[in-house]
Amino acid sequence: PFVPRIQFTAIGRYHLDFGQWPGYLQAALSYTDESWNNLETNLRTEQPDYALLNLAAGISGEHWNVDLFLDNATDKRAQVTRYDANYFDPFGTITQDTTIGVNRPRTIGLRFGWKF
Repeated sequence: PFVPRIQFTAIGRYHLDFGQWPGYLQAALSYTDESWNNLETNLRTEQPDYALLNLAAGISGEHWNVDLFLDNATDKRAQVTRYDANYFDPFGTITQDTTIGVNRPRTIGLRFGWKF
């Protein structure tokens, strides 16, 4: 439980010049296989596999750098954690309450750095 049989990350980065500034283009793909959410076999549920794609590009000068990034480019909602809780309601019936944790949605950002 909690551990997928296969998990990997592959990153490709290409360096090039944008006019007079050195820069890069980058893509990162991460994959996580199915996994179980509980140690107890009668209570566990299989969490589905997922793949996430992150993209980035950037340029740099003598004392500065600018990076544009797109995390979770496909806007995949991956089930990262799952918790199934059973409890008795006031009428004596068993009710199941499921909490599912997902990854961050697509995020677009710009980073600026300055070297002192």
